[in-house]
Amino acid sequence: MPQEEPVVIALDELQSVLERILEHIKVTRGVSCITLDANYYWNMRYENTFNMSKSIDVSDINVGSLYDDWETVRRFVLIENQPLSVNLAMISALLRYVGETIADLTSAEGG
Repeated sequence: MPQEEPVVIALDELQSVLERILEHIKVTRGVSCITLDANYYWNMRYENTFNMSKSIDVSDINVGSLYDDWETVRRFVLIENQPLSVNLAMISALLRYVGETIADLTSAEGG
């Protein structure tokens, strides 16, 4: 794959994008909560996730837990008021689940 120029993402802009997407889902779909009907997901080691020149070995893949991710993020951010940057990695799996679940609901409703 060709080397590409890095893209700089302003955290304020990323925050605005996430807030607008979540607000859009609440307003247009009437969705204010999501049930986690699945728990476990395939997770790849970070150092291999973005390295397209490396072959993936089964040892590079492990199992993550949406339930554990949610409880950990919720505890650190909302209860203990100690947000950690690593919580973003946990949020990424949760956001993917939410996005895919809402996309499935939308397509089942015809759009």
